Amino acid sequence: MFLELLVSNQPLKPTLKFAGFSFVFLVFVFILFSRFGRLTATLTISLMSETESNKRTSSPWHHIDAGFINRRKCVSVFGRKYAELYEANKHRGNDHMSVLMNDHLLIYLALKWCAVNKIPSLGEVLVDPKENLLFCSTEKVQGCGDTVYSESRKSNNIEFPFDSSYNVLLEYHTSHIYADTQKMLLSKGHKMSIVGEIFKTEKSKIIIHPLIMGSPTYDHPDNRDLPFNYMFDGLRQYEIFAHDVDQFSDCKDINVTNEEWQKAMKSLSENHVNKSFCKLLSDTTTKDWGGEQYDHFTSDLKLNGERKSGAFLFKGPSAYGEMKPNHLGKNGDQIYRLQQSQAEVLFVQHCHHIGEAVRDTLRAFAVKPGNPRHYCLIDGKETYKIFKAYGLLSNQT
Repeated sequence: MFLELLVSNQPLKPTLKFAGFSFVFLVFVFILFSRFGRLTATLTISLMSETESNKRTSSPWHHIDAGFINRRKCVSVFGRKYAELYEANKHRGNDHMSVLMNDHLLIYLALKWCAVNKIPSLGEVLVDPKENLLFCSTEKVQGCGDTVYSESRKSNNIEFPFDSSYNVLLEYHTSHIYADTQKMLLSKGHKMSIVGEIFKTEKSKIIIHPLIMGSPTYDHPDNRDLPFNYMFDGLRQYEIFAHDVDQFSDCKDINVTNEEWQKAMKSLSENHVNKSFCKLLSDTTTKDWGGEQYDHFTSDLKLNGERKSGAFLFKGPSAYGEMKPNHLGKNGDQIYRLQQSQAEVLFVQHCHHIGEAVRDTLRAFAVKPGNPRHYCLIDGKETYKIFKAYGLLSNQT
C-alpha cells in the first residue's frame, strides 16, 4: 500500500481514505485472529494438560531393560513352571533379535512370578534381613569405576534415600552383563531395577546378588496399545499430582503466594486435615493410634473417573518445616507401614515442603517392577490449594 501511494497519479486524499480503511480492516482481522489464536492456545493447553493427567494415571507394564541376566540362577530360583513357560514361548533362532527377545521373555516371566508371589522391595527386606530372601525394586546403585570393563567380579554399594542400619553391597559376575550400556551405568552409578536375593548378612553389612538388573523401562509390547509414549518415563511414571484425583481436581486453577499458604498451614491441625480429606472423599474418620499402617484408607478414590483405593499418611504442623525421612515415625518406618496396605494409590501429605528423599523413599516402596502402584505427595501448598478450592480452610470443619 505504501509503495502504491508513492507511485500513484491519483489524488492523495482518497487514497489515504482507502489506506485508512485497509488499516482498520487489518487491525480488525489481527484482533480477530489474535483472540482466536488465544482461544486455540487455551484449548490446546487444556487438552495437553488433560492428556498428561491421563498418562500419569495410566498403568503401563513396568519392565526391566535386559542389561544383566543370570539365566541359570533364574531357572533355579523361579522353578520348573517358569522354565516350562520360557521353553514354550521362546524364539527358536540364534540370531541377535531372537536372543534379545528371549532375554526380555525371561525378565517378563520373572516379574510376573514376583508379582504373583508378592516379592517385597529391598527396603522391605531390610526390616528383617535373612539370607536367600528375594526382593524386586528400583534402587540407586553407586558407581564402581572403569574396572567393570576388565574385572570378572565386581561390587557396587546401594545408596538409600533413608537412613539404613546396613551397608548393602551388590556383588555380581560381569559375564552376565549383556549390554555395554549396562557396564557404563554400573561404572558411573545409576538407578536400576533389580530382581535379586540376599546372599549373606554380616552384622551391619549385607551382600546381595542380582538375578536380573537393568534400567527401568516401559518400552514393552504390553504397552503398545496404550495411547501414550512412555519411552523416557522410566523414573517418572506412577507419580500422580493432587489435581489428577477427581475429588481434588478444582485445586488446579487456584493460585496462591508462599506467604498465604504458609501462614494458613502453620495453624491447621492434623485432625482438621484428616477430617477435610475425609469430607472430600465422602468418608468417615477413624481414630488415630501410634502403630497404624495409615491415617486413612478409602475405597472410593477417583482417578479420571476410574475407582481406586487409596491409603493416606497425614503430617500436621507439629514438625513445621520440610519433611525428611526422620520425620516419619520414631523409627522412620511410616512409609514402610503405609505401603504394607493393599491400596492402589499411596499418599503422603504434609503441612510444609516435602523433601526429595521422602519422594525417593515412597517411590522405592511403591513402584516395584512388574507390580507398581501410583503414589502422590501433597505438600503444604497443594493442601492449601485443595482446601481453598473447596472451602475447607476453617478449623471448624
